[in-house]
Amino acid sequence: MITSFSIKGMKGVIVSVCACAAVAVLLAGCGNAPAPAPVKKSTNDTSKASQSTTNAIVIEVKSAFDDDPKTTKDPFNPKSKRRLAKAATKAAAAVPQMAELRLRGVIGSPGRYIAMINDKTFAVGDKSQVLAGPNQNLVVRVTKITERSATVTVDGEAAPRELVLDATKEARK
Repeated sequence: MITSFSIKGMKGVIVSVCACAAVAVLLAGCGNAPAPAPVKKSTNDTSKASQSTTNAIVIEVKSAFDDDPKTTKDPFNPKSKRRLAKAATKAAAAVPQMAELRLRGVIGSPGRYIAMINDKTFAVGDKSQVLAGPNQNLVVRVTKITERSATVTVDGEAAPRELVLDATKEARK
């Protein structure tokens, strides 16, 4: 007698065969794997890799890029000059200039003067950081203050600076 199978019956047979095959593969893979060979420990070698019992090889890769704008180019825009401009401004910003510290004003009486340098107030002997440019702080110590000037020492400089009030601001008063 010939029996006909419906599509629904065939799908059930295929699913059950696949499930049995998957179970068989899992059971075959769960067997005892051979243990790795023991590594002999040497008394002279103190590295952690020799004390490990695994056979894994670890390779550490470090990438190094040459970012010198004078010798390398931007691969996406080789005719660009913007990297040269950045290198020039970094070199110029590293050296503090004399005009970066300004005496804005002096108040008080003789012997008790207070000076304002780049928006910070100082008395004689005060030491503080002053913003002298974009992303640049200078550590300034005031040694002497008069009616129209202040003498300061800047960390990293050998000679003290004398800051004088601007004559045009004095005339406006």
